[in-house]
Amino acid sequence: MRVQKKKFLALKIALILVVFFVAAAGFYHFFLNPYRNTASWDLLREIPPYDRRLTREQAVADLDYMVRMIAERHLSAAEGLPAAVAAQHGMEIKNMPKSPRIVDLSAAASRILHQLGDAHATIPYHTDCMKQINLDLKKRGGLLLCTRGPRAGQQVVKIGGVPVEELYEIFLKQFSYENIYHAEHHFPDYLKTEYGLNWLGLHISGSVEYTFDNRGTLETERYEFSEDNKIERSGGADFVSYTIDPEKKVGIFTLDACFFNTQYTETLRDFFTRVKEAGIEVVAVD
Repeated sequence: MRVQKKKFLALKIALILVVFFVAAAGFYHFFLNPYRNTASWDLLREIPPYDRRLTREQAVADLDYMVRMIAERHLSAAEGLPAAVAAQHGMEIKNMPKSPRIVDLSAAASRILHQLGDAHATIPYHTDCMKQINLDLKKRGGLLLCTRGPRAGQQVVKIGGVPVEELYEIFLKQFSYENIYHAEHHFPDYLKTEYGLNWLGLHISGSVEYTFDNRGTLETERYEFSEDNKIERSGGADFVSYTIDPEKKVGIFTLDACFFNTQYTETLRDFFTRVKEAGIEVVAVD
């Protein structure tokens, strides 16, 4: 009799736990899951070109939908839509042209999201056909420098005839970031692609002119946008490295940028191989 009671009690507890987890999963899916009612990337069969034209009504409807989602799901809207977001939303609708391009809508949406101060609230443009120029750039010490090729070390002062400082000011009003270092790191990425430069307000197609400061002499060079120019994003030759101190039995793995590529995986493998061989007891990640 006692054994039957224990079995019954165990079954009862199991049923209670099942009901609890089902209820919790349902509550998460319908109330807490931030991705509910959104489409997965694998459902997007076609990515339209950035310069495809929309009607003003389509663009306004998209902005309205985005702001409704912010009001419904973003933490900053827990006590109501932030005033800065509402004001920017109204301004973008007022200034929306009659026939905007997709990239124009993206820039308008980005200016609204910028008001959240949330680096994860962005409007990315995903495509397998991103055209870019064959040039590596880095913002360093307030200057935009070329880091590879014949122009390595030279400052870029203008792109498409627009001073880099002006493009950076536009970028800071459209890009979503939480600290200035994050913005500075990603700024060069938008200067190498046809989409990125149009997102910043330049109406260019096919090629763009870069003006360099070569030891006090301004020199202009035209670069073609091409899918063939796509290179593996590496963050620079030294974005990942490590040091081993056998005497102190310490290994330090340094990562300056988040790029999951061959350079990263091979360096990581080499690091832990050395750690094991040297009998390292302490591992630090910088």
